[in-house]
Amino acid sequence: MKTILKTMGAKRFLFLLIFILAYSFSAFIPVFFIQKLIDSIDSVATNDAIFHIIIYGTLYMLMQLLNQLFYALYNYICDKYQNQYAEKTRQQIFCAILEADEISYKKEDFGQLSSKIIEDTHFISENYYSTTVMGVVSIINFFIGFWFMSTISLYLSLIIIPLGLVSSFCSNRMVKMTEKNLDMQREITEQSWKLFGEGIRGIKHIKLFDRNGSYFQKIKSISNRLCLVNIKQSKIENFGNFVVGTLYMVTIGIIMLVSAIFVLYGYITFGGLLALVMYNHMLVDPLLQLIETQQMMVKLNISNQRIQKILNLKGYERNRESTSICAIRAEHITFGYEGKWILSDFNYEFIRGKTYCIVGETGSGKSTLVNLLAGYLSPQIGSIIYVSPNKREVRGCIPTRVSFLAQDGFLFNATIDENIRFANPKMAETQLAHLKEICSLTEVCNRIQDTIGDNGNKLSGGERKRLLLAICLAKEDSDVLIFDELSSSLDHQTYQKILRAIEPLFMDKIVIFIEHYRIEKDAYDALIEL
Repeated sequence: MKTILKTMGAKRFLFLLIFILAYSFSAFIPVFFIQKLIDSIDSVATNDAIFHIIIYGTLYMLMQLLNQLFYALYNYICDKYQNQYAEKTRQQIFCAILEADEISYKKEDFGQLSSKIIEDTHFISENYYSTTVMGVVSIINFFIGFWFMSTISLYLSLIIIPLGLVSSFCSNRMVKMTEKNLDMQREITEQSWKLFGEGIRGIKHIKLFDRNGSYFQKIKSISNRLCLVNIKQSKIENFGNFVVGTLYMVTIGIIMLVSAIFVLYGYITFGGLLALVMYNHMLVDPLLQLIETQQMMVKLNISNQRIQKILNLKGYERNRESTSICAIRAEHITFGYEGKWILSDFNYEFIRGKTYCIVGETGSGKSTLVNLLAGYLSPQIGSIIYVSPNKREVRGCIPTRVSFLAQDGFLFNATIDENIRFANPKMAETQLAHLKEICSLTEVCNRIQDTIGDNGNKLSGGERKRLLLAICLAKEDSDVLIFDELSSSLDHQTYQKILRAIEPLFMDKIVIFIEHYRIEKDAYDALIEL
């Protein structure tokens, strides 16, 4: 209840509660009118009976109409709050991801978690309010229902509850077995299609190494597993329906027998008997709904814990700085991951108008260093100082006038032009055409005029690298250009051609390359070896 009041707010909850109570009362009041309508047939004269039948029948229909109206209203309000909560949740999660620092990204491996984040966000957004409200409605319905039924016969009401619980328990067990088997069915189906798809895509590889027989055995094995799971599912569904249906009919039979005896001895009226038979499920259903709500809340709690993990990511605690940069000074920089130092007491000054190349073995800290210089990471010891043309020194900030070509740069499923304009929406057509020309993208644009696919999967490795370079260069106000392995995925001739074409753009900028090979010392003003 505290969680509901916290997320929904006391005023909203009370407003919704009014319609829930109205819906619950209007659902059970027809029980009273049904009883009166039937009993009036034998208890009064014919003319009076007709009058009572018309009155109680009309009131019954009006109450049913009101019940449907209140049901629609409370569902609408619940859906409205649900959608507003979903919007807020999505915004909070994306904001947390935007503000998370580079260490959190590496630790959480967002590439693998992205589908889970989307799945959990969608699950919570679509089910949190509806599940909690269903729990509240079930509790209210049970107590109101028990009160109404007990006015007809307290003993019968007490009999209905255990019989209903037995049926509900058996039904719930069948549902659990079905869910467990369906999860296994989905898992095996996914594995089957994945293996089947890999076999089709890798058919040449399979034939080349003469693995036809062994791969077919894998397909056969998983197909057999899927067949057995499907047969088991059919068994659960058919025999489960038989058990639950039998229990339900036995429950109705017992209620009918006991009710008939009660009518015979005058403990209840015939109208009361009919009302109990028609509405006994309204005592049982809330109990079953509470069981379902509890199961759903367990699932929601698991998803919520994963979402909270995202919301609690360490975020940037630094301001963004748009001041022009004429120098970057690294003073006693020490940085590491999980207690292992990658950089130790690093000191250097990068000056505008010069070109630098950082080299070193894999794991020596090259990418970490440029992430520190670009402000994506904050030094654990030491300072990164950005010096403006008027000699103003700024530290502990995220510089905005830095452009970065990263190894794992991302491309949106849009056109080449749209991807480039992402870095500079106001770029003129002439500038865009020139940028595509110097990055050797003109021919690629002529060939691929549509979107480039998920993360540029329609492009070759070299084409991806050239597009990422164009995006990096599109940010015209950059004082710092960082190229992490620009030469990779490009042949030597293409690399040299592009390098010569973009060199005029290096004027009055700090230009930093990271390279593993093809190091031409004469091409740089300084070589930094880690």
